[in-house]
Amino acid sequence: MTTLRVFTQLMIVFSALLFLMTILDFLALHDISHEYVSASTLNNLDIRLSAELPEYTKTPDEWTALRISTLARFIFLILNTAVLLLCLRRLHRPVYHAPSS
Repeated sequence: MTTLRVFTQLMIVFSALLFLMTILDFLALHDISHEYVSASTLNNLDIRLSAELPEYTKTPDEWTALRISTLARFIFLILNTAVLLLCLRRLHRPVYHAPSS
């Protein structure tokens, strides 16, 4: 298998994975918008609470999902650039045709 074929197959699989991660990003951001409470923002606004905020208000799992997704997108862009450069090189390579007998 050629390098270009392997990279192309990898990019197809990675694209499908990133599509699913985009859906998870939406769900995580939706959750964060409803549950996230910043203790530092409350302090800056001089809002004092009678009790400590519940742990779920920090939405740590959602933030982790977003970090992983962002890293995956960064890796995808690097690999995608490599595949496109390989395609470009392949397109500019002269094709040798053997003379017909």
